[in-house]
Amino acid sequence: MKQIILASHGNLAEGAVDTVRMIVGDVSNIHAVTLQRDDTDSIKSKLNDLIATFDPADAVFILTDVLGS
Repeated sequence: MKQIILASHGNLAEGAVDTVRMIVGDVSNIHAVTLQRDDTDSIKSKLNDLIATFDPADAVFILTDVLGS
């Protein structure tokens, strides 16, 4: 399965996932990870914890609002 992670500053990622669910219904393979401040260790931990729940055969796409990422 393809897993999609939206990672953003503030609540942008959560809002995008909510919008997708409002339009197409429940989707289990789209996830949001947010960063409230410049706490990069926290977001790394959140991403690693989330990815650890996926099947090892899953393709993982991480989309961010960070320039050059």
